[in-house]
Amino acid sequence: MKIEGRETVKSDAARVWEALDGTDAYKACMPAITRLNAVSPDLREATIDLKLPAISGVFDGSIEILERDQPRRVQLRIEGSGKPGVLNGTAEIVLQTVPGGTQISYSADVQVGGQIARLGQRLIGAAAREMAVEFFGNLDTYLGTGDSVSAGNPFVRLFSLMWRTLRGLFRRHRRD
Repeated sequence: MKIEGRETVKSDAARVWEALDGTDAYKACMPAITRLNAVSPDLREATIDLKLPAISGVFDGSIEILERDQPRRVQLRIEGSGKPGVLNGTAEIVLQTVPGGTQISYSADVQVGGQIARLGQRLIGAAAREMAVEFFGNLDTYLGTGDSVSAGNPFVRLFSLMWRTLRGLFRRHRRD
């Protein structure tokens, strides 16, 4: 499955690269990450608590930097597994200076297995794009140059709000 997208943040490429090359920005900008440790300069181990409308679970995995072309491009290998299934693939992130900031293009080629694979490519792709929009909106704010995260893609914000509301209602209903 191929996942691609493009987002723009209001910081220069060197500053964006520095944030993406560490671990603090990921912890601050991606609420699903519950653990992220730098094992070496090129290897991160992570735990992600994934909550999607049709599936949820905890994934343990790793992100390995395969190739760096600072501050323009990085190629990664991503691996993860958990009760909902497995995920393996490669990703490439390209930074390009544009008027007003940095355009971040991402492309991932991933294979999924287990329960998560039964959801289908459309649902997984939509969820991945939503997570990317949220992450890069949060990154913009983290770097101190962006507007509030709620000013991001209105469809994603509305979908997220509806999902949290429904989830809360179902939880209350189960307790009664």
